[in-house]
Amino acid sequence: MKNKFYSVIRIFVECSEFEAKNILETLVKIFEPRVSNIKLEKYYKFENSYELSFLVEQNNITPDNALKEVCYKIGEGWNFNFTESPNDYTSSADWNEFKDNILINNKVFFANVETSNPVD
Repeated sequence: MKNKFYSVIRIFVECSEFEAKNILETLVKIFEPRVSNIKLEKYYKFENSYELSFLVEQNNITPDNALKEVCYKIGEGWNFNFTESPNDYTSSADWNEFKDNILINNKVFFANVETSNPVD
C-alpha cells in the first residue's frame, strides 16, 4: 500500500469575495469527502483577487497519477512538471489564463497543484 499524501491546490481568482466563496464551494464539492484545510484569502498582488486553497487526501495512487486526476477534474490546459520516479513527491502543475482556456470558472487567472510528502 502506498503512503497517504495530499494534493495541494491553489486557485487564484479575480472577483468579489462572494463569487470567490462560491467558486471555492464548487471546487470543494468536486473532491469531497477527501478535502481539508480549506482557505479563502485576499491575494495581495491584485485588487479584488483571492487565493482559494485546500488539500485533497490521496491514497493508493502514485504522485503523478494523483496530480493528473486532480487537475483534469478542474479543467484542461495544465502545464505538468512530472518527476522521473513514481515515488517522488515533487510533481506539480500550473495553469495560466489564455485565449479560450477556462478553468472551472472564467474568474480564474492562475492555478497551481502540487503533491505533498507522505504523511504517516
